[in-house]
Amino acid sequence: MSSYNEINEILKGWNPIGVSGSDLEIEYVRYIDEIIECRKNKEDLFSLLNDIEGNRIGSFYTSEAVRRDVTEKILWLFNP
Repeated sequence: MSSYNEINEILKGWNPIGVSGSDLEIEYVRYIDEIIECRKNKEDLFSLLNDIEGNRIGSFYTSEAVRRDVTEKILWLFNP
């Protein structure tokens, strides 16, 4: 499985707005390239996830702890 697909799986698991069905497969792919770009710096990635959920999606639907967990899962893909 490619990094792109693995990140998409993590984002689908996070799913802060509760998308369901076939829409879930593509809902968060628009963020993957940007996530890959900042994956090397943990705080940058966490900040990006905060921006995605709080600003781009429009509200915080998950806790900071959940976003930190998503950050760790993505970082682990590149530094197991």
